[in-house]
Amino acid sequence: YNSPKKILDNCAYAVTGDQHGAAITATGELYTWGLNILGGCGVETGEDDYVRIPTKVLDDVSMVWVEALEDRKYDFNIFAKLNDGTILAAGMNLGEKEKSIETSEELAQPSIEIYADSFVPINAEDYSKEAAVSMLNELQWGSSMAEVEEILSRNKMEYYKTLLPVEGTDDELVEKLITIDDNSYLLYFDDNKCLYQIDIQIGQNRNGKFSIGMTLEEVKASLNCELVQYKNAENNSQIYRTSEPIDRTYYAFVFESNEEFLSKVIESNK
Repeated sequence: YNSPKKILDNCAYAVTGDQHGAAITATGELYTWGLNILGGCGVETGEDDYVRIPTKVLDDVSMVWVEALEDRKYDFNIFAKLNDGTILAAGMNLGEKEKSIETSEELAQPSIEIYADSFVPINAEDYSKEAAVSMLNELQWGSSMAEVEEILSRNKMEYYKTLLPVEGTDDELVEKLITIDDNSYLLYFDDNKCLYQIDIQIGQNRNGKFSIGMTLEEVKASLNCELVQYKNAENNSQIYRTSEPIDRTYYAFVFESNEEFLSKVIESNK
């Protein structure tokens, strides 16, 4: 629409995200609308990927969140709290339905996703960055993707898999990247689906020596080996790599163009 258009009456609360909208009426009815490709509106999926008219999905609702819960992002989910305290959710990584998704504006790579297009009960637990680092320390170089997924699931980490090209081919794609916690951590796998690299973009690295936001001088003071400097031609960032492995791990430190603070730590076994 080119001008405001009323879509609901008698609303007590409304919220929108990048892709979804929701509103609670004065009598506790929950209405949703927006992208529903993976059931993120709590409405049964169909040929149309969008719920274009606000649709009632629940009663007795006291609060609703779209695409996030506290400070964590869930781009394809909606959460609702009932008056009795029950927490419900719908969308990605819930339920048992499965869908093959092709590339689109919302999803950059083809993938097979599990989802629920109706609300299901969930347990909400406090999340900490310390718990995420502890989980990362369980990962071993050469671990299979299946082994890594078991660790992530056991630690209740939010993640998704991405297809990347097979080395030496023009169009063959396989799952070679796992993204954790809204791009906080990226796990890379080789053509045999064995873990060989971890990109850390928030908080501390696995051994706790390096933190995002450190200066180059602080990084050097935490090392007992030389750093080799590279320059990324694409974005003009500066990359410093350890000249030898430390406890079987090579480290690379990325400083964005004209920035003096560390923006990424890359750990790899080669």
